Amino acid sequence: MNIALAQQEVNNWIQQFAIQYFKPHEIITQLAEELGEIANEILNQDIKRVGQEIGDLLFAIICMANSHGITLSDKTPALADNPEKAFLALSYSISQIAREINHLYGPKKKKPQEESSTLQIRLQEGYESIQALAKSYKVEINESFSYIMKKLDKRDDGRWEKK
Repeated sequence: MNIALAQQEVNNWIQQFAIQYFKPHEIITQLAEELGEIANEILNQDIKRVGQEIGDLLFAIICMANSHGITLSDKTPALADNPEKAFLALSYSISQIAREINHLYGPKKKKPQEESSTLQIRLQEGYESIQALAKSYKVEINESFSYIMKKLDKRDDGRWEKK
């Protein structure tokens, strides 16, 4: 997947609306919701729906990156041969994104002895975990992304005020 093109496509889509990007804690909520939906589809063994939910999660990660001016990069994901470990890595990545957002915008600031990290690092790890999960379930991530963008165009056309 060409993540730079995907980031640009999401940005172009968002730019048509007056609201722009959601607030960071709202995006974290979206990430948590989508992760739960992926877990549910894995439990139900509905791989087609896993792919669709991966698209939703990818959209939320891209929104977080774009809203912070972070450019993600395409890298070969680790754990792509193990669906269980890929899902656990994704869950951990999202928890770490939430931690970074809480440090930046919430009441829980980092302790001096805490690991130094950045939102960029955590979002990159999240993206790589999404890629690993998709690959481990033989889901074509480009198709997942195309699905979500088409869904958003259709479902959300009149949802928000356009510019």
